[in-house]
Amino acid sequence: MIFDTGSGNLWVTSTNCKAYACKIHPSFDNKKSTKYRRLGGGVEVTFGSGIILGEINQDQFKLGNLIIPEQKFGEIFNEIGEVFVSGPFSGILGMAYPEMAAFGITPVFDNLIKNKLLKENLFTFFYSWNENVDGQITFGYIDDTKYKGDIKYYPVVEKFYWTIELDDIKYDGKSLGLCPNKCKAIIDTGTTLIAGPTKDVNSLLQSVTVENDCKNFEINTKLTFVFGGDEYNLNTDEYILKNDYIDSSACSALFMQMDLPNRYNILI
Repeated sequence: MIFDTGSGNLWVTSTNCKAYACKIHPSFDNKKSTKYRRLGGGVEVTFGSGIILGEINQDQFKLGNLIIPEQKFGEIFNEIGEVFVSGPFSGILGMAYPEMAAFGITPVFDNLIKNKLLKENLFTFFYSWNENVDGQITFGYIDDTKYKGDIKYYPVVEKFYWTIELDDIKYDGKSLGLCPNKCKAIIDTGTTLIAGPTKDVNSLLQSVTVENDCKNFEINTKLTFVFGGDEYNLNTDEYILKNDYIDSSACSALFMQMDLPNRYNILI
């Protein structure tokens, strides 16, 4: 499963799905569950890279030693799109606010809270720079072995996505002027790249001096995001992907253009 703070629903492929993308991944078999209840509400979700179709049903849900007696979820009967074939996942567990969840369904995290299953009502994500080291998600506590220094907290300003205020974006220590009245930033574990409105991403890219052939890569400078007055710096290799070949190199910026409705004209 992809644990996604940028969506609100739980969905998983069904053994009744005949699409190739379903057959090559582990899928949910409702015949093996004594708690399963068919509700039958139709669901169709369109992503930027594909479509899933199925229905809303209900079952007991287990996550580690946590058990939710009744959890509504999307049981998927068809998947259209290459991403479902190439991606090593059978579904998505949405962790955004209930306001984002379709059909008024209570998300898994909120059901964990509702059923009083957590010592503390929080979750954490750990990412490793080393691809051979597993990441980690914890529910109900903070694993002190996974970080150094102090944890800083920022208020959620809009309870739909996990949205916080972004004070400024700087390049080489100088403001790019993209957030004159502050921006809204989504903290989204389901988005790989740094995304933002087309005009802002284009402006940001104009400031980056690295060429497609990686010219100036070594002398490029830091990119800074400012939250609550705190500066978070990205070094060149953290926002520019460099691929080295036998006689050449290719570089690409890890940004993408994403124009959302006015309410969410934000940087991610």
